[in-house]
Amino acid sequence: CSTFNQSSIDKVVYKKKDAEKFQNAYVDWIIMDYQSLNKSESIWFRNMISSANDLIKIPSRDTVCNKIFDLYVTYKLKLKSILKNKKLSITADSWTSTANENFECVTVHFIDDSPKLQSLLLSLYVNPGSHTAEHLHNSISETLQEFSIDQNIVVLITDSAPNMVALSKYLSYDHHYCICHILQLTADLAFKDENLNGCNQIMKRVRGLVGLFSSSPMKEAELLRVQPQLEKLVLIQDVKTRWSSTYAMINRLLKLQGPIITLSNSGVIEKNYELHDDDWRRLKEINILLEPFSISQKIMEGEQYITISLIPYHICMIRDHLQNIINDVASNASIVNLAKLMLEKFNTDWSSGVAGTVLIENATMGPKKRKKGFPKRVLLAACVDPRTKDLDGIPKEEHGEIWKLLQTEMVQYFSNDAISEDIVAETTGNYNDTYLL
Repeated sequence: CSTFNQSSIDKVVYKKKDAEKFQNAYVDWIIMDYQSLNKSESIWFRNMISSANDLIKIPSRDTVCNKIFDLYVTYKLKLKSILKNKKLSITADSWTSTANENFECVTVHFIDDSPKLQSLLLSLYVNPGSHTAEHLHNSISETLQEFSIDQNIVVLITDSAPNMVALSKYLSYDHHYCICHILQLTADLAFKDENLNGCNQIMKRVRGLVGLFSSSPMKEAELLRVQPQLEKLVLIQDVKTRWSSTYAMINRLLKLQGPIITLSNSGVIEKNYELHDDDWRRLKEINILLEPFSISQKIMEGEQYITISLIPYHICMIRDHLQNIINDVASNASIVNLAKLMLEKFNTDWSSGVAGTVLIENATMGPKKRKKGFPKRVLLAACVDPRTKDLDGIPKEEHGEIWKLLQTEMVQYFSNDAISEDIVAETTGNYNDTYLL
């Protein structure tokens, strides 16, 4: 017995603090790795834990649920404290799962004291009832009141589904549409062969070719085999509801053009799936047509930096790109026709960008009662962001009016503080005077 000291005993005795530590770690694992609450009921899981230490008591489902709820209450109070007195934007969405359940969620976005952009989930729940604008408004309002931030919201961002568009009439704050969603409404025109007259159903045949490899492990193995050793790629199937997926499908196919042709020549790809020289040329042209949409959507998906101020430049870039393809005498007629359709749709959503229209277009309605053009906050954000303060993408004839609008907004915002119009004018004066000349 003399060979055992207290330290040695401590190593083999499972103490109460160890049990609490294990339970907390177990709950963290359940949450962070999306594990089933029933995991503790698995005999094989219990045997595995017991093999490490048969003194460990795995918490029951009820215990786990109680601990998760305690964590929720703790973090909710912490989050309420963080959000207090901050100006916030929120995003809301609803969707139907593969199990045919409708989910709704609200996420809050703000700049912390670092300053760093933060995005935090406020609510996510199953909604078995109505999906009307009124119901969505009530759900969002309930969430905001629960966190005591219903008076802190500056803007709500949603997609442009009809029920989301109708939300505006219930809101006391601004309502913007997700730029990636609106861009996709234009990019989707390239998804359909009916918009590519004279291309021999190229999109249908491309999807058939991609599906041939994704449904045949043997053919996919052959595709990997004929590629260079340092680069092994597989084909990508596009999905209409996934941003940039048609561009991703075509772009990947073009990267694998050489291996695909090799497999066609060797008979691995059946004749009715083969792509010919004209097909490859059309795909390259469609790829060029869609590339700016993909670039802009990727940038606008950013979660670590401000994106609202970048919108005018990206919209102008895409509009000019479509117009350049239309004007290029070397462009294929089918691609020109598609570009015209896309530009018409694009301008319906964003306006023409002609001088004198940018400031007023957002007051007009486009298709399905969606507001057109840039919301006022987009223009003001472009003014105050050092990256975009030159207002690239906005006609110079309107720069002065936009700076005047910023000055007016600043006076109104600081009207209750110890700041005068002279100070505001001095702050914005250098830029304002430049554009008024």
